[in-house]
Amino acid sequence: MQHKNTMAVAFLTFILILSYGCMSHTAPYHNMDNWAIRQNAVPRYFANYDVIFVYPSLFDDPSMPILNWIIPPHAENIFNYSKSQTQDIFGIKVRVFTPYVHQLAHSHYQKLVEEGRLYESDNGLAVGILDTKNAIQHYLDNYHKPGHPYIIFGQGQGAVQLYEAMKECKDISPLDGFVAAYLLGIPSKSQEDILDDFGSRGITPAQGADDTGVICIWNTQGTIDDYSPYVTPGTYVINPVNWRTDETPASIEHHLGTICYDFQAKKITERTLTLPPLCDAVIDSQKGVLRIDSISVMSQCPALHLDENACYTNIHSLFLRNIAENATERVQQFKYQYDWRLKNSRYGKLLNFWEKKEEDEKIFDIIQQDPAHLPNGK
Repeated sequence: MQHKNTMAVAFLTFILILSYGCMSHTAPYHNMDNWAIRQNAVPRYFANYDVIFVYPSLFDDPSMPILNWIIPPHAENIFNYSKSQTQDIFGIKVRVFTPYVHQLAHSHYQKLVEEGRLYESDNGLAVGILDTKNAIQHYLDNYHKPGHPYIIFGQGQGAVQLYEAMKECKDISPLDGFVAAYLLGIPSKSQEDILDDFGSRGITPAQGADDTGVICIWNTQGTIDDYSPYVTPGTYVINPVNWRTDETPASIEHHLGTICYDFQAKKITERTLTLPPLCDAVIDSQKGVLRIDSISVMSQCPALHLDENACYTNIHSLFLRNIAENATERVQQFKYQYDWRLKNSRYGKLLNFWEKKEEDEKIFDIIQQDPAHLPNGK
């Protein structure tokens, strides 16, 4: 039975890839219909930075391994969820880019994680990874200006798709605007894995609150000592409350609160829920997981699906406020570093030379016209 399911996923993946054809890196994302959010009406000159976001597995249909956003009401739900996780968090001076991408149904994706087959080549993720890569490349080719900062943000299956797409998209570089990737819920990635995949481009695992050109990953678990397929000893994890990689605990006072999305609410206006600080957070280095030891009573909000002492891997909304604040801090640091590199580069020094030359020529012209500008009138 397992063999038949694997063959079905592989066959459907093959058919979808064939339907794409030998596409260029701009297709199909030149089509506005393939974006849930594209720029959100914020011009580049006004935007402090950009966010590329890919959503987690939001739907499940065991009879359909690969879900298509065209099927109603998926597109509308993806838009509403993505808006709550991006525009409502990062603010009006941030451009958001959320492509629609093919994804495995949640039950199929979860089975891959549990069976340890998430990184196998024939597991059905190839189509969504190709979508994600093409969307990123389209953004870089058509919306990104060299030096303009951007972050990459993914949750669950979306984070896995982004990680794999980043490996293939060689134009992603800290020298050109990439600040940080917040990839929530990627199973069992060590620091060595990240360095092997991205180190040649200067992209590294984050080690603090303001380093740039970095990847941030964590998986969340309660105090119960259950096995989780998302974590293994040696898994890289950073604490999104204090942005440390050691076991220094972060108290609930440093948790900035969250915004979560409740699909069960009948009215769209009631689906986005703003919650106050809920929990502490500490890294369990032995297990390779972010552990939450105490949770406030507000965590009983059904949309969070939390339960005292239970394992709640991949609670994506829990630290959104902290992510938004940290993104601003890293972007500010990137701008400082970028301006310094530009000023001290060969191009910058040449630019400074010509600016000084033009200024000297203006002064010379003034003196020629009116010698009184010289000391003692000479």
